Amino acid sequence: MLGRFGGTLKKSSNSYLNELIPGQAAVFERLLSMKETGALGQSFIFVGGAGWGKYALSRAFARMLLCGNGTFPGFCECSSCRRVQSGQHPDFRYFGGDESKRSIAIAEIRSLLEWMGFKSFEGKAKIAVLKGSERLTQEAGNALLKLLEEPPVSSYLILLAENPKRLLETIRSRCSFIRLRPPSLAEAGKQLENGGISRERALYLARKSGGNFAVAMELSEANDEKEIREFLRKVSLGSAQPLIALWQKLERAEIVKNIRNTQQIFRDALVLAVGGSEDQVLFQESRNELSSLGREGIPRLLRKLGYLLEADRALRSNANQKLVLTRLEMMWDQ
Repeated sequence: MLGRFGGTLKKSSNSYLNELIPGQAAVFERLLSMKETGALGQSFIFVGGAGWGKYALSRAFARMLLCGNGTFPGFCECSSCRRVQSGQHPDFRYFGGDESKRSIAIAEIRSLLEWMGFKSFEGKAKIAVLKGSERLTQEAGNALLKLLEEPPVSSYLILLAENPKRLLETIRSRCSFIRLRPPSLAEAGKQLENGGISRERALYLARKSGGNFAVAMELSEANDEKEIREFLRKVSLGSAQPLIALWQKLERAEIVKNIRNTQQIFRDALVLAVGGSEDQVLFQESRNELSSLGREGIPRLLRKLGYLLEADRALRSNANQKLVLTRLEMMWDQ
């Protein structure tokens, strides 16, 4: 891989990149190579799951273009790099509002277009990042096309997406896809260790989160095992009504989080029900409760897991959450 001045990237640069964008250094180096060979476009879709590093990669992309010393991706603490990293650079900005909201309205895109229409404050480049771009309404997506078709000089647009198929084809066809790789359990565990968590606890959280660093950090800050046991108690009652009554009071993002937790509970119960290795169980401290849940039988566990997956997909597709949960309750008790 070519380095900034035509040579191979030094090990120190790779080490620094791995700290900034754990597990995604090779993905960034692809962008760096595109820049150095004159193949860097102006519109991108960064594709990856929650916690994979889309935000960190977008910051690294901005530093690549805005670094005041021209030394990034080597270690750099110039004013531009520090301000990008802290979200304070005037030529680097996130749009998209609250990602728990169902959609990105036309007003947000008009704000993005207006900002991109101004010249760069510091004369190098402007980078706009659209969070949760799958939430674009058709009207907002059509407005964004104007920018994709006629981008201002030295302006760059990055769309962050978990499921780019939900974007308009006319948008997808005008962007370069940059696909992030899922972090390994070892990488997620190492990050947690670097954050001051013990090795044993870090590996447990990495396994429990499926290698998702963001989720693992959330779990590390919560005493959730008691909550999981209470969750299992409600599940074991057979009826979904206690769970649905709880979820109906939550915001969409919290509902999705709870549904995914429940999916994992049923996966763990299935592992134990089929005689799988206990090392594959994420909720290790709740093995007894999971074994009890497994007595429902494999067919029922599979069926209920399917209902949860269906509800998860529906919520991520911006379906009405009340209707999704009502349907889940009806199907659950069949």
